[in-house]
Amino acid sequence: MHYVCELEGLKFEIQVRTVLQHIWAELVHDRHYQYSGKLPEPILRRLYLYAGMLEMADKGFDKLSIEIDEFIKEDSKLRVIGGFAGHTITADKLEEFVTEWVKDNSLILNDPFLKTDYSELVFELLQFQVHSIADLKSIIPLNYSKIYKKHGYSTDVGGLIRDWMLIHDYKRYQHQVSYKWAGFYGEEKIFCKFLSDKEVCDIYKVFNSD
Repeated sequence: MHYVCELEGLKFEIQVRTVLQHIWAELVHDRHYQYSGKLPEPILRRLYLYAGMLEMADKGFDKLSIEIDEFIKEDSKLRVIGGFAGHTITADKLEEFVTEWVKDNSLILNDPFLKTDYSELVFELLQFQVHSIADLKSIIPLNYSKIYKKHGYSTDVGGLIRDWMLIHDYKRYQHQVSYKWAGFYGEEKIFCKFLSDKEVCDIYKVFNSD
């Protein structure tokens, strides 16, 4: 790219180019065009072949740099909200994630963080095969926070996490998780938005009978 600038009446040009563009300029401009004769066809063919390869590489590196920046941004976000895909979930990481997630989604919970037993929730999550914050994020139902607010739903931290597990796979929760709570109180407001009527009935039949 060329920029024509002016400073105190003096005009000057600034040329901006990548390293690969600079290599191309060295070959074509400084050697080829300044040469008064004609280069042999085999050299010209290779010159344009490599020029095309340089152009492709330049575009590839540009795209790759964007992808790297996006990865770093997402990776940094994961650090803030509690961990990496390969790291085992802990009570501290879970609390940090839930705090950030509730804040980001502008939700209001019942007694949100005062009496929450995160160790118990972590135990349930591990039994449910959620081993990391990345795993936990993957089971959050799509538009959960939007539906939560739209339909006037209300729950606490434990209810929030268990909603995610039950909506994702209530049969897995039933058969693999050792849970101590019993019964539902208004969860149909949220369950019916993600599950069929039969599934909601099954959930209430199984967990309200304990």
